[in-house]
Amino acid sequence: MEKYIKDINEKSKKSNTKVLLLGHKSDCEDKRQITKKEGSDFADLNNFLFFETTSLKSDEIINAFEQFIDDIKIEKYKTLSVKAITQIRRKKKCF
Repeated sequence: MEKYIKDINEKSKKSNTKVLLLGHKSDCEDKRQITKKEGSDFADLNNFLFFETTSLKSDEIINAFEQFIDDIKIEKYKTLSVKAITQIRRKKKCF
């Protein structure tokens, strides 16, 4: 796993790549192997965006990808004002 993370981080620095880390099956608490905090801390440490999802609630998956896309848009349009960035986060599909 460390090798993959190292490769991702090295390549992402060169190309400004964003990484979305999804913890799946969040509905199966009794089978959990990694806590939400561990997943979140790992994502923070590696500069990844982190969400927990379950296929039972497709809106969680959709929200994760929408947030991921919004973050990419924000990175692309860094020159926008703080007010404009806030509007992007509030309104989906505004571009």
